[in-house]
Amino acid sequence: EEFICLLLYTEVRWLSKGACLYRFNKLFNSLLEFLKDKNDALQSNLIQSKRDIAYFVLFQNDGNLKLQADK
Repeated sequence: EEFICLLLYTEVRWLSKGACLYRFNKLFNSLLEFLKDKNDALQSNLIQSKRDIAYFVLFQNDGNLKLQADK
């Protein structure tokens, strides 16, 4: 047969995009501190795009709450 191994179902909890972006935003300053010595260009790009990231986090979380309220 083609299939040799039996796959078992395991439940995995995945973060939604909104939750992932929210956590990213909460850790933003720590990430900048980490990148200070590692990659100056990436750190500068993150600082410039912080407002866009924060807006996207709010947009995602608001959309998720509206979708959950319909249930």
